[in-house]
Amino acid sequence: MLEIQLLGPPLVRVDGQPLQVDTRKAVALLAYLVVEGEVLRDSAAAMFWGGSTDERARASLRRTLSSLRSGVGSDAVSADRIELRLDPDTTSDVQQFNSELAKTTAHDHMPEDVCPSCVPHLKRATDLYRGDFLAGFTIRQAVEFEDWTRTVTEKFRLRAGEAFNRLGFGYASGGNYSQAIEAVTRWTELDPLHEPSHRLLMLLNAWAGDRPGAVASYRNFVGIVDRELGVSPLEETTELYEAILDEDLPPAPALRRQPRTHQPSTAHPPNEMLDRVGELDRLLFSVERRQGGGGKLVVIGGAAWMGKTRLLEEFVQMSTASQKSVAVARSFRMERSLPYGVAAQIIKALAPHIERYRDEIPAWSLQEASRIVPALWAEGSVQSVDAFGELRILEAIEQILSVLGRSHPSVLVVEDLQWIDPASAELLLYLVNRLGQLPILLVVSYRTGERLDQNSRALLAAANEQLILEPLNASTIDPVLAKGHKLPELLSRTGGVPILVLEELKGSGSHDGVTRYMESSLAALSDLAIQILAAASVLAGISTTDLLQEVSGRSESELVEGVEELLRSGILREVAGSEALDFTLDSMRDVVYQSTTLIRRRHLHRRVAMTLSSSQRTRSDARLAGTTAAHFAEAGDESSAVQWYQIAANLAREIYAYAEAQGFLERALALGDDDVAGARLAMGEMAIARGEYQSGIDQLIIGTSRAHGATLALIEHRLGQANRMLGRFELAETNYQNAAKEHPEPADLYSDWALLEHRLGNRSEASRLAKKAVTSAGKTGDSRLRSRVYNISAVIEEDPVKAMKLLDRAIGEDDDQVSKMATLNNRAHILSEIGKPLEAVVLLEEAIAIAHETGHRHREAALLNHLADCYHQQGNKALVEKTQETAVALFADIDSGQWEPEVWLMTRW
Repeated sequence: MLEIQLLGPPLVRVDGQPLQVDTRKAVALLAYLVVEGEVLRDSAAAMFWGGSTDERARASLRRTLSSLRSGVGSDAVSADRIELRLDPDTTSDVQQFNSELAKTTAHDHMPEDVCPSCVPHLKRATDLYRGDFLAGFTIRQAVEFEDWTRTVTEKFRLRAGEAFNRLGFGYASGGNYSQAIEAVTRWTELDPLHEPSHRLLMLLNAWAGDRPGAVASYRNFVGIVDRELGVSPLEETTELYEAILDEDLPPAPALRRQPRTHQPSTAHPPNEMLDRVGELDRLLFSVERRQGGGGKLVVIGGAAWMGKTRLLEEFVQMSTASQKSVAVARSFRMERSLPYGVAAQIIKALAPHIERYRDEIPAWSLQEASRIVPALWAEGSVQSVDAFGELRILEAIEQILSVLGRSHPSVLVVEDLQWIDPASAELLLYLVNRLGQLPILLVVSYRTGERLDQNSRALLAAANEQLILEPLNASTIDPVLAKGHKLPELLSRTGGVPILVLEELKGSGSHDGVTRYMESSLAALSDLAIQILAAASVLAGISTTDLLQEVSGRSESELVEGVEELLRSGILREVAGSEALDFTLDSMRDVVYQSTTLIRRRHLHRRVAMTLSSSQRTRSDARLAGTTAAHFAEAGDESSAVQWYQIAANLAREIYAYAEAQGFLERALALGDDDVAGARLAMGEMAIARGEYQSGIDQLIIGTSRAHGATLALIEHRLGQANRMLGRFELAETNYQNAAKEHPEPADLYSDWALLEHRLGNRSEASRLAKKAVTSAGKTGDSRLRSRVYNISAVIEEDPVKAMKLLDRAIGEDDDQVSKMATLNNRAHILSEIGKPLEAVVLLEEAIAIAHETGHRHREAALLNHLADCYHQQGNKALVEKTQETAVALFADIDSGQWEPEVWLMTRW
């Protein structure tokens, strides 16, 4: 079996063994054949021996070919006097990579888009990409081969980058931001200087709600380009960073829904459309009326949250389902300076239709339009056909739309006109002025109250029809939708804002509600109430009156006055059974928070953090400590945030909340925690405690790159523990030897080392190490450590009476639950061995409860196994089967699908 991997350092195996050849050019020739399929002998000779005479080059090729065929098998590479070729059934990562990407082009969307079915193929493709083509592989005196390698490398690098990009968007579209971030992070690691990948990573973190993570991604890239190139990031990257700080981002991607037929407004249940079906019908009617005639411009306006985007989504789906050629484009605030940004989106969306009718479209039109979307013209460089410049581009796009419109009804949808770039606005106005002869329906939406440029205002003035979306009222809400609700109360609680009405109709809204829609409610408040409300939005779920007063900086009488106003308005409510206040609707909290200036928000976050950090309770409550850290982070005080995340992690670890503790440590690292090794050590220890040995090993290995001295010794010690539990005894021995040099607690190390020697049957060495552990433990004031040393010494002790005495000392040293669990287990072992299974069962049941409470899954499995043995001694077959079944399930979960025999042999510790 021939296995060929060329994406990354070349790896060729024959029947599982590395390829044995006497020249590197044999590997290079194999790579050349994998990519090219078949090549002329003369071409191959010139490729690798271009500096030799033809005769010597051909002779060298014959020798290299002979060596290659001897290594991989004569059937794999065939040759005649003219050509060399690779067996077409030979598989390689290059072929698999291309195949997986090709499968994503068979779906019903543009090649650059991604649908749910694309994601598995993209994942497999990116997993194959270990690095650049033939990374680190060179041969001497083969300039042509080096040139060819550079070309192929760049081709695969571009394809891999696009695959990682699409995979990131694919995961993000499904809401799986963690995997999206993981995919794009790997991309940045493979190509650290690829700036678009770093921008996408920043966006993904921001979309996932991890703004510190997005900031950290930016800072990491700044360091890379400064270190590698001595330059600053491009302006586009810096603008995105500033947009993230201002929380002014483009919308996160969403998976496109399948088109569905339009349902009558009197029959459908509450959904995102609500009563906008009337407007939808008018839009659809505009499409049908336009067929066969001239064009039309329809404008949809309204304030934020009035349902413009949702209405257009439904319209686009139905237009697509009825075989219209539809192009959708959206303007973004941060892309106003990008010329023809919206125009490019339109052309790309129409690309499949353009390709279908390419023969009917004048070549000059495609050539001019390719100035905006280069993919339209792949026949050489673009030459201007006259001197009219921009006008010629506008005429070209008009010509393309005219041809498409004759065959299919064309619909162009442009959202958020208020942010459109000037060049695209000029194009839309140009098209509108020619709608009499141009067969398209142009639908434009804009947000009322925003400033529009001159061209945008001219567009609105030229509209054939305007649909202004207003808040819902008693006459516009469909009675069928509102069945079971009293309309006056419904409107009183929601103010007619569609999204809030929808929450009520679906049963997710507040019963106290908002008396008017959000913007009106906020506008009606006093300055005092607004200030207190901003403080409440920052405090979120911990808004007590005491905290509100501290954070807002207002006197007690002012606070009472402001809170009473907010309660009367229905914006805040009192939480039953507590002194806390909360927003009636979460969405209102978001609106208030976003409308508060960034400077004010940071100031409030700092006040919250300082108030919480001054409380003694915060230093004993992991949740409050984590909240304090989060507020310091939002305030921009990253050093204090790191400190409090570390405190939160320690507190969470003390109560065995390992998942929360790891989360706190990861956030600290994301903010620039200097103690990377210490954090990785802690995360590794917690993973090992949960029985997640490989995960723990991964964390510890990362920590070794940043550790030294005592911390490095502790990491080596923990690696030894994990390797011992997985049966990797030689590795564990090496880890313990490395740890012995600078270990801060030798007694702890010697104890584990003694267990390893005991497991290997080296009784004398185990006893010697146990005695060293006892001697060393006597010099320390750590009672928990002494308890552990006595426990392990009892395991090694062969005399049950002496072992029991050691366990008595262990239980007397420390009341720590984990130490107690070990002592109970070891006592139970001795009791069962001397024929007292009933007494052993009592101890094991107590130990199992401790293991379950403290999250020690592996120890719990071992204890259950021991308990089953005791039931077997008693002859209780039913309890044996039940207990063994639970133990097996836990053991299997720890193995995670890869059987590790040593995991199942754990008995004492």
